[in-house]
Amino acid sequence: MLKRLCSAGLILLGMASILLVSCKQEEIIEPEFPATKIEKTLSPGETVRIEFDANLDWTLKVTGEGAGNYFGIFDAGMLETTLSGAPGKQSVEVGFTDDLEFDTDRVCTVTLTMKDITKEIATLTKLRGERVLNVYPAIPSEEGFPQSGFEYSDTPSTDLTLLTFEGSTDYTLPVKVVSNFPWTLATGSEFVHASTQESSDEVTELILSLETVESLANGKTLQMEFIASGSTESASVPVSLTVPAYGDRLEFELASSLYFNKDAELKMPTGGYSFQPALMYVLGGHDYNLLAVEWNAEKEYYEVSFPDWIMSVKRFNSDDYLQKSTLEVVVSENEGTDRCADLLVLPPSLSKLTPAKVCDEQGLTILPEYRKYLVGRLVQEGIRPDFVGLDSSADNYKAILEKSPADCEWLKKEYDTDQVYKLTYSDQYSLAQLTFTPGFTSFDIKDYNLSNVSGSFWLELNPFARNTRGLVYMDPSAYKAVEGEKPTSFIVFYSDEEKTKVLGVLACVYDTEASGGSAGGSDTISISSGNGTVNKLSAGNDVFDIINSNIGISEIYEVTVTTRKTVLKSTVELWGGMIYGLDFMELTDGSFTAEGYSETEIAVKVSPAVTEFTSCLIILAGANGTPVAALYYSFDPSGN
Repeated sequence: MLKRLCSAGLILLGMASILLVSCKQEEIIEPEFPATKIEKTLSPGETVRIEFDANLDWTLKVTGEGAGNYFGIFDAGMLETTLSGAPGKQSVEVGFTDDLEFDTDRVCTVTLTMKDITKEIATLTKLRGERVLNVYPAIPSEEGFPQSGFEYSDTPSTDLTLLTFEGSTDYTLPVKVVSNFPWTLATGSEFVHASTQESSDEVTELILSLETVESLANGKTLQMEFIASGSTESASVPVSLTVPAYGDRLEFELASSLYFNKDAELKMPTGGYSFQPALMYVLGGHDYNLLAVEWNAEKEYYEVSFPDWIMSVKRFNSDDYLQKSTLEVVVSENEGTDRCADLLVLPPSLSKLTPAKVCDEQGLTILPEYRKYLVGRLVQEGIRPDFVGLDSSADNYKAILEKSPADCEWLKKEYDTDQVYKLTYSDQYSLAQLTFTPGFTSFDIKDYNLSNVSGSFWLELNPFARNTRGLVYMDPSAYKAVEGEKPTSFIVFYSDEEKTKVLGVLACVYDTEASGGSAGGSDTISISSGNGTVNKLSAGNDVFDIINSNIGISEIYEVTVTTRKTVLKSTVELWGGMIYGLDFMELTDGSFTAEGYSETEIAVKVSPAVTEFTSCLIILAGANGTPVAALYYSFDPSGN
């Protein structure tokens, strides 16, 4: 019995122990969360420390769009979205990467989980960034922009202007772009180009340039856009760009003289004339125009009609609207008097102006507003009398006057004139009375070396009739010559007292062997006194064949003179001469007469009534009355 009681007691005692243990295991421990929720707005790359004292095992988690990429838990250099640990004090770094975003706000929600209980302990926000783009224009010098190494303004600008400089057709602007986002540039026109059209760099240098076309010639303000690359929105930064008006831009430079002779040859810088156009270099639009306004020197006013004797051609190098071109100006031959015109290069907006519109009502002057387009005055010589001639009213004895002989061509370049003559005396009694048209103002006598002489000299000029006539004296015995040298000196005539404007040059030569100025190597006829040329003709020449077939003479000469009295010399004794018209009928109107001058010379005179180029036929007879030569004789009053 006692044994049973002991067993029963032991059983009760064990059950009590079990009950005690069971009650102790069912004790509940609740998780302790941070009392305060963290709410912050952070910038890109900014983080916060979230601290908590976990009384149970815990898990920290971040959620939201972009978690793990744009924000998360920074743990040992890694970006995590969850982190777990054992109870105890904790410090966890949570925040955003340094990515700058412009189209999305990022919200990072931080939760803590313990014992299957989750609580939101922080909300972190990164607001979308603001796009910033600044444009800094380059600073030019007076000459323009350098090739590289631009200096930029310290102040950004949203209003840009393309620039150009004197002598250049380029419109450009270097700029520096500082941006916090990648961009693509839309220039606002297909004719505006950028050296760099897209960039992801913080600083980008580029050059804006213009292709000049007619559609932009009047200028325009364009709207450029720096468009955000890869943006989900139509995000851009606008910048205005002004294209200056260039349609009427005009620069010109004269590159030659504007002086032509009557044969339409241009006067060259080195002297003499050449069949070349006058040249101008013009920077302007395609439609610029050359306007010639003719000046009537006799009536002293501008003509209202276009001078049809002036022609021009524009030569372009490309299709660009604005460019440098060459303007060529030529004239037609002038059979009248001297003529001139003022040349204006007009921009396209004024290209339709007429001579009457650019002058005042009286036609006396070009209006002030158009004078800036004046290039200069074009002058063309006309047919003019020789500056020096033999006076037909005087008895010029054994004197030969030649214009522009070959051995005096160098004088044209020396004195920049085509009025060069040679007076040759062949006898100690030779004497010539000269005419000067126009009369000169002053003169110099120069020796063989073109040095001025004064005092007594072998050559002397005695002018009279207000310097429109003069007697030339040569004393060969007073000439100090080198052995074999013919006495030679020069007279230079001027139109001013300062002796800066040369009218003409006269070479004076004493030559006892002078044959009379034959120009064609004739062996029977030459000019003894007067101004002209003699050419011996032969079979095959039209004039020779006509005269020979009608008269049967083979000694035929073409004689052209510019003096009304000319003495012809023959190698055979002469009896006289008969004068016929070109119809081979005897000429009796007195326009031409011939009379004996000496045994071997005959004087031919032209009536004052003959005022234009006129020809006749002269048959010279020998001592026995037999024809010895036929002359196709012409008088040229213009001196050509």
